[in-house]
Amino acid sequence: EVGLILTGGFAPNREGLIEPDAPILDREDQLDAHRAICEAVHREGGRIALQILHAGRYAKVPACVAPSAIKARINRYAPRALATAEVWRTINLETAVEVREVSRNAFAPKPCSDHDHHPFGTAPQSSELA
Repeated sequence: EVGLILTGGFAPNREGLIEPDAPILDREDQLDAHRAICEAVHREGGRIALQILHAGRYAKVPACVAPSAIKARINRYAPRALATAEVWRTINLETAVEVREVSRNAFAPKPCSDHDHHPFGTAPQSSELA
């Protein structure tokens, strides 16, 4: 029995890519590629969550960005330090917020228990985290 399946990390925007060809989910038209997997998992009673991964200073690309310009020891590239407004844009991440909203509306998995549902899985309610 599986409680939760986590997918590999998807960048929420181009600035967050771990490497040039890394997966990204930042547009509505990309959701169709995930639909079959999500529906199959839900059909079998499973839960699936897409991991959002912003690589920051660990990105293996010359144009990496992070909250500071401190280079990771394992990386040959030093990130460009984000301005405060850019950090907040990334945290609030219009793209991630939009993807979450789009994903809620794109497919409506049938509810199970009292979890907040979206196509990539379920998010525990705050009362369940205590």
